[in-house]
Amino acid sequence: MACSGDNDIANKWHSHFEDLYNSVKDPLSESIFRARVHVPANVSVCSYTTFIQVSDIATACKNQKSGKATGPDDMAMEALTNGTYGLLVHLAILFNLFINISYLPNSFMQ
Repeated sequence: MACSGDNDIANKWHSHFEDLYNSVKDPLSESIFRARVHVPANVSVCSYTTFIQVSDIATACKNQKSGKATGPDDMAMEALTNGTYGLLVHLAILFNLFINISYLPNSFMQ
């Protein structure tokens, strides 16, 4: 389907980016997804649900205070507050995987 006019083009891009990181819709994409994130074989990727949006991560990072001491990972909050959109996307994917797979590394509990 061809796009014509600014609104059609904008809506097409909106749909593209809305779906980009929110689901895996075909078997080939699922196998690529599993290979990249090492999802256990007993977990259904097709039932992946997005609980945390990139905008949620952006808001949480924006609301953090700067100049605080680092945690056990020696990561300064400024690394997140000044991070790029790509970082926020990857954090959203990571946190959604934690929820969907029901797994949280022990090191995250320190």
